[in-house]
Amino acid sequence: MELAKKYQSSDSTVARFCKSVGWKGYYTGKFIMLRICGIVLCTSTKETVFKSESITARIAQLVVSDSLIVSVAFKNYGQSYNAIQKTRNVAASKKTRIGCGWMKAVVLLGPNSFGPKVIEKPMINENEILLKMMKAAICGTDTRILEGKKTKDVRYPSVIGHEMCGTIAEVGQKVTGYEIGEKISIANVIPCGSCNSCLNGRENACINRTAIGYQYDGGFQEYIRIPKSCIDAGNVVKLPENVSFTAGALIEPLACCIRGLINSGTKFNDTVLIVGTGPIGLMHLQLAKISGASKVIVSEPNEFRRDKAKLLGADVIVNPITENLEEILMKETNGLGVDVIMVAIGVPAIVNSTLKLCKKGGTVCLFAGFSGTGECSIEANIIHYNEINVCGSTAYKRSDYLAAAEMVKTGKINLDEIATHTYKLDDFIGAYEMNKSGAGLKIMIEP
Repeated sequence: MELAKKYQSSDSTVARFCKSVGWKGYYTGKFIMLRICGIVLCTSTKETVFKSESITARIAQLVVSDSLIVSVAFKNYGQSYNAIQKTRNVAASKKTRIGCGWMKAVVLLGPNSFGPKVIEKPMINENEILLKMMKAAICGTDTRILEGKKTKDVRYPSVIGHEMCGTIAEVGQKVTGYEIGEKISIANVIPCGSCNSCLNGRENACINRTAIGYQYDGGFQEYIRIPKSCIDAGNVVKLPENVSFTAGALIEPLACCIRGLINSGTKFNDTVLIVGTGPIGLMHLQLAKISGASKVIVSEPNEFRRDKAKLLGADVIVNPITENLEEILMKETNGLGVDVIMVAIGVPAIVNSTLKLCKKGGTVCLFAGFSGTGECSIEANIIHYNEINVCGSTAYKRSDYLAAAEMVKTGKINLDEIATHTYKLDDFIGAYEMNKSGAGLKIMIEP
């Protein structure tokens, strides 16, 4: 029976592999025979593999002869990873190919177990896009995932990374409006559109959302499969040539910052305090200035980051280790406190002292993800008697992402200045260590 007839409705990895080679094969009842570029591939896999919907079905053993793959067997990817990697490295060294070939990726095997590997290049179906990654960025969330401190929706093994930009390498036959070679960035969060959160205007907090870098393999690889759901949701955004790949990758965190700006209600003539001027704090600094804040004060113990804040327009810069932040802030606001405080560092212990710096009727936005459970002690009466609004901020809406992309396209914000180091995929461990050290700002990854 022709494979096309028997398995055309399946979306398993193996079925997508068969589709990618034009279904040039037959099922004999015992063996699957595929002919690719004149090479005969024979598997003794049972047909149940082809019925599987699991994306963890992978090629587990490669038999290499005369630099050509002549036999393959399919097994569970997670259980057979070490054997897979060994044979893949042998095959890659001999420049052999199967399906769409090989690529470099940073594979997460478990908490604190990750590194660059050679894996299969993704295969797309007729409704998908293949993105060639040009730049990806390490996020604080990525670090928590790598270290096992964040496990929700995380898969092992998988490829993470959700801040990415590149060019289109392949376009599925049924995908319209996109062409090979176009520069694009990806809004990685895909809301369901029908849950309670989505129906009430909070798609950024979608209960059933899926995301590239979580349910789908992410940006820390040479090629990324962009699923149909992402394309249909309008999450693939074209960028002009004047936008760098670095800035394109950083549209995603900028979109998150825009969501925080909206939640905090920052408006014209407000005084704003940014606590922490890492990459996120520096984005908030620029957004506050663009929104018309009369004065933006930053609190940052790191000298390098304070210098960046000055370069990007901070009005008042405070070293909280050597200076009295409260005294300086009250002096700058005539004893009133600030209208908006953006907490861009995830240290629970500073929350209570930060509340005391807020003006009556002001807002404190707990933007950062906090370490551990985020538990801290606060004086509730500060909130009660001063009518302080405390808000959180999670992810972004697609409208936030499009707004961020437009700001980047029109040059209204400087994201390139926030990226300080670039590493190859092969040196991802070095990139991770640099990110952990705090010596840089945004750490970029390239192929």
